[in-house]
Amino acid sequence: MTTALTIRPKQKLWTVARFPNGGWSTGGRPTDAEYSESETWQIWASSRDEAKKKAQGLRSRAQRKLRAAEKKQGATP
Repeated sequence: MTTALTIRPKQKLWTVARFPNGGWSTGGRPTDAEYSESETWQIWASSRDEAKKKAQGLRSRAQRKLRAAEKKQGATP
């Protein structure tokens, strides 16, 4: 019996930050001073672009959940 192996490109742990002005950055350490007022994520990905897209997806889902919770809370007296 043979087993097919899926070979994945090497992944790296990326720091992704979203600045208050809406800009995105990758690289550096989460504790860097430039990220002090930013939302930061640590993402496993094979490229900067992939890490940024994953972080944007995580933020989008979190924002959607937050809006739904606020809407639900406002609907009940």
